Amino acid sequence: MLLEEYVMEQVFAYVGKGNLNANGYKYIVLGLSDMLGMQKNLTDRIWNLRGKYKVHPDQICFAITDTAYDNMSEGFDDNIKKLSLQGYKLALDGYGNGYTNIKHLIEFPISSVRLDHSLIDEASSESGKALLRGTIQMLENIPLSVVVSDVNDEATMNMLSMMGCNLMQGEYFRANKEAVEEVRSEKDTDS
Repeated sequence: MLLEEYVMEQVFAYVGKGNLNANGYKYIVLGLSDMLGMQKNLTDRIWNLRGKYKVHPDQICFAITDTAYDNMSEGFDDNIKKLSLQGYKLALDGYGNGYTNIKHLIEFPISSVRLDHSLIDEASSESGKALLRGTIQMLENIPLSVVVSDVNDEATMNMLSMMGCNLMQGEYFRANKEAVEEVRSEKDTDS
């Protein structure tokens, strides 16, 4: 718990120094564990970090794991709602591997979903591709931003692009800086 609080403070300090803009990022994603999410004074501590480091809520996205989301207690739920009201982005991390109730995607104040890597692994079959494509379309129609991780090669990137997925991360982009610039320029043209 102390480590999580330390990491949270370091993230706010990093963002407060203007590092996001300097590195071309709009926001940073910070994982919110079950234990930290249930703390009664969580939103007060975050409010204090916001003031201390002069961080706008648009610059932080709190990610909640699929498991934490399903097993959410009343305290966790209250904290998530308060963070949403304060203007923070909320993301569901690992969708597709747990037991998330699809109805919760509409009821809960999340703005993005990161798909579990197992959906990419299963896309080697036609039925797996159909499931991945349908999941992406369903989430974007809600509307939620869809992020796909574990994009490790050009074929996967192309497949996801054809399915309409615009937000990807993985080894392919780390190894191919040109691909990152190409995706950014395409996105800027679309805006």
